Amino acid sequence: MSPRRRIAAIVGGIVLVAAAVVVLYRVAASPPEPMKEEEFGRYVRQVASLARETALLADLTSRDRVTAHFASTHRQKLEEELGAQSEKLKAPVPPSLADAGEQARSLTARLAAVLTNLESHLPEPAFLESARDDAARLAEDLAKLEPPK
Repeated sequence: MSPRRRIAAIVGGIVLVAAAVVVLYRVAASPPEPMKEEEFGRYVRQVASLARETALLADLTSRDRVTAHFASTHRQKLEEELGAQSEKLKAPVPPSLADAGEQARSLTARLAAVLTNLESHLPEPAFLESARDDAARLAEDLAKLEPPK
């Protein structure tokens, strides 16, 4: 290979790398696209389902229908799943759903607090009834946020 070709190949490689860096920077620096209304609805339905399941768990635990170990383990699994859904709801929402997005995040945080408090109050029937009522109310409020189809 002649020296001119070698230099041309090196310059061409440098230009190609520089172009790739510019393209990757633009992709990384662009704001994320808002989630679609269907996605938002699916995430809200999933969080509402977790709220209903939390209410059911509190109810069954207060009536001694499940063991303490099962209740504790299931509460932990609900908390993990809620954390995953919470992360998904942090994504930008369409402008038409801005208020609903904020409410969904707030209700999700309140449900997380119920689940966290449930951990230390599993043997307390009065707290379990309160947690059941709170979770059921949160499920209803979340269901109202779902966008129309």
